[in-house]
Amino acid sequence: MPLTWNGVSAAGLPHYLLGGDYVKTFNDDKVNEDLRISVHLKRPARLYRLVDDRSEDSSWLAKAFEDTGDKVGLDEGINFVNDPRRVARRPGVSIDEIHSIWRSKEIVSGTITLGPFPAGYDSSGRGKKTKLNMYGIVAVPAEQG
Repeated sequence: MPLTWNGVSAAGLPHYLLGGDYVKTFNDDKVNEDLRISVHLKRPARLYRLVDDRSEDSSWLAKAFEDTGDKVGLDEGINFVNDPRRVARRPGVSIDEIHSIWRSKEIVSGTITLGPFPAGYDSSGRGKKTKLNMYGIVAVPAEQG
């Protein structure tokens, strides 16, 4: 499934995400409670997590990240056989889900390890967690972000 991040309006993505390196995560990893993602940074950066607004609890982010108050859209494209949707590839068009942008409180460097969605979600394949999208990751060089 070709997921595409985009601006929620015609204005596009927030300026501070432009030029950042986007880490493409696997959507099925949202149910992996043992998940560890290592992000290797060649220079100091600000990390951003793009978190599905359907998540009922964001307290798991609050230790190292802060909510910017900004949003990005996720265009999910084709989800099932005969799905009429297509990836639009332009801001504010064909946005299927909204995600909040969380920014690392500190400039980070080296290898940063990010974990899973919290275990409190039902990962049985039938519960809330399966209805969410895996979070996205963006690294922006410190001099930009």
